[in-house]
Amino acid sequence: MCSKYRSCTINEDTGLGLAFTIAHESGHNFGMVHDGEGNDASNVCIDGLCEKVGCDRVLGSKAVPDMCGVCNGDNSTCKVYRGQYTKQQYGNQYYGVVTLPAGARSIRVVELNSSSSYLAVRDAQRRYHLNGRWTVDWPGRHPMAGALFEYKRPYNRPESLTSTGPTNQTLIVEILVQGWNPGVRWEYTLKKADEKRSTVKHNYTWAIVRAQCSASCAGGQMHTKPACYKDLRVQVNTSHCSAKGRPATGPMPCNTQPCPAR
Repeated sequence: MCSKYRSCTINEDTGLGLAFTIAHESGHNFGMVHDGEGNDASNVCIDGLCEKVGCDRVLGSKAVPDMCGVCNGDNSTCKVYRGQYTKQQYGNQYYGVVTLPAGARSIRVVELNSSSSYLAVRDAQRRYHLNGRWTVDWPGRHPMAGALFEYKRPYNRPESLTSTGPTNQTLIVEILVQGWNPGVRWEYTLKKADEKRSTVKHNYTWAIVRAQCSASCAGGQMHTKPACYKDLRVQVNTSHCSAKGRPATGPMPCNTQPCPAR
């Protein structure tokens, strides 16, 4: 019998079964569908007629989610991130375009021009979900990081990658450059609460940098200066550290032990 996943055939018959099957298949030709099936996940179909269901779960409602997934929202809880990647690189290599944090929604990544390059997606552990390791996947819907992404690669037109989200882990969108970089435009949104959670807090600490002592014994001097370190690893501008905790510096005695007898 009929299924939306495969084609149908009509076997020869002489009774009502044949008439019913012909009527059934003719209905599909005029756009009718099975009850409970729709052309869209937000459609409900009864007696072959489909009606829209809003995000408020009301039949016939026009309510739609905003860019951050809030039903009938006004985008006030969102922050939109946009950018472009246009740097020209050597061909036949993967280059990072944008990092999508966990919780990203309304994701849209589009090439600026048609080209022979390919968009690719991997996670933070370098596991590829799309077009990874010089293997090109088919266009279509691809599940990644808890969200469904629509990958389009139309003939002689720019590629695109879209998803309503939200993602449940970090994804890195790359481009496999073939010949030249066509340029890539990207955007995504984060709920303002998610944005705060995704912001990494760094610790800034004062340290004292000491120059070499002017003498190896019998007392010398060395000059000191303050330095500011991020997470005790990377030296950064002193403006990042609190002025109240700035250490005292300047010349100080060193190697005060007596020199050995000759």
